[in-house]
Amino acid sequence: MSRLIPESSASLDRDAVKKHLRLLWRPRTNQPERPGPRPRITTTGVVSAAISRADSAGLENLTMRELAADLGVKPMTLYSHVPDKASLLALMTDQVFADSAATLPHSSPWRDQVRAVMDDTFQLYSSHPWLLTVHTEQPVLGPGFLGRYERQLQCLQPLGLNDVTLDATLTFVSNFARSAAADLIGQETLALSGRDWWEAAGPTLEELVSGSDYPLATRVGTAAGRARGGTYDAGSNYSFGTQCVLAGLGALVDESIA
Repeated sequence: MSRLIPESSASLDRDAVKKHLRLLWRPRTNQPERPGPRPRITTTGVVSAAISRADSAGLENLTMRELAADLGVKPMTLYSHVPDKASLLALMTDQVFADSAATLPHSSPWRDQVRAVMDDTFQLYSSHPWLLTVHTEQPVLGPGFLGRYERQLQCLQPLGLNDVTLDATLTFVSNFARSAAADLIGQETLALSGRDWWEAAGPTLEELVSGSDYPLATRVGTAAGRARGGTYDAGSNYSFGTQCVLAGLGALVDESIA
């Protein structure tokens, strides 16, 4: 999903939306070959190379010049496949969505299916951190996005909710998994692990602050730290949050049946 739209001009916004949709829904099969030598690269190849670069180096290090160097072509060659970087980002976003949710189960108990949707979303953003910087208010409505949306809805359909609530439920579980992935990525970028940080900060904190001044915080924080092996663990928080989401949806399902 991505806005990809300049906010300074409403007319330009409309033109960009139409341009991206036509590019995303371009014919992909049974295309007649053009006369002359076969092109050295394809649009699919450009998009795949761009995704690889963004995954490893971030969007800030994805330029048309660097991408062209990765593909062994001149920068101007790319423009015969993608008109600009915003269009490239739309294609990249739709492609990673197309690759996601392909193996979601559709015949398991609803809790397993909802968990699978959350895990798939968590993995999607964990594998493609750059996707976290792409806005979701105006999604790229390409075949990848719509195909993934269809598969996700199929998983949540057994909840027996009305269409509006079903869409809201999917948004809720997706936002939870997306936030959890961002949390995990943030933790991985810290200079010190939670355990190392606490080993460095703990003794000094004990010198400066008396546990009797904050008895509840001391008791709970100590118990949680021992259980996690540090002050914070994004993976454990995601697992606990998943259980809470499923419990809450259970109540919603019971309410819709009553």
